[in-house]
Amino acid sequence: MLISIVIITYNRSKELLECINSISKQDYQNYEIIIVDQNSPDDTQKMVKSINDKRIKYFYQKKNLGVAGGRNYGVKNANGEIIVHIDDDAEFKKD
Repeated sequence: MLISIVIITYNRSKELLECINSISKQDYQNYEIIIVDQNSPDDTQKMVKSINDKRIKYFYQKKNLGVAGGRNYGVKNANGEIIVHIDDDAEFKKD
């Protein structure tokens, strides 16, 4: 069963990387990560594109859609049977 993990981000590349790393350490590996970047002026786009993981889908928004708009955009681009939302500054615990 594919799980879609939707992350909305704005100008938090360091925290986002820690979030992505916590996801990658899970035992369950059948997931995709949908990142909706809300027009970050920092190096978020460069950082995400440097990660070599085909499960990551990156969407850059020229206009900040807000949390609800960003989540809705992420859900529209998700393929999973289960959709999970996580904040860019949060981390999944192992398992």
